[in-house]
Amino acid sequence: MSYENPYYELQLESENYWCGVRGRQDPPPPTYREVNGKMVLGRYMDPYGCQALMQNSKDRWAKWYTTFLVAAGASAVFIGVDAVFLFLTLPVFIVWYLGVRHRRRAQYDYYYAVQQRCLKNGQPEWVPFDKDRLDALKLTPLAVWP
Repeated sequence: MSYENPYYELQLESENYWCGVRGRQDPPPPTYREVNGKMVLGRYMDPYGCQALMQNSKDRWAKWYTTFLVAAGASAVFIGVDAVFLFLTLPVFIVWYLGVRHRRRAQYDYYYAVQQRCLKNGQPEWVPFDKDRLDALKLTPLAVWP
């Protein structure tokens, strides 16, 4: 098991999947397609890539909410629980928490649905890159997988 890549086993399964589908370990390169009248960059997803993205979403959520709760608790201790905290700071924390939770959950649910369609049809499915993956591609152009 590779300690550098927490999704090592899923990556191996994905490579095996693509070997069976294409005869190569790599999925097809990303392509542009028209979605809702706009050209969007996307790629073919296999069930293992979907599983890796779902796990990544869960891991990022766990890391974020742990840090968030510690910071929120620390701010309550250092600022003190008074009217300002209860009526200004706490609602901002709640909205921020719910917004990030909704985004991570929506990402997880989306890739779960794609994974189910891939398993049902027995074929990979083309999906557009989400904002998180596009940001990762800007930083590292080879960050296509998962």
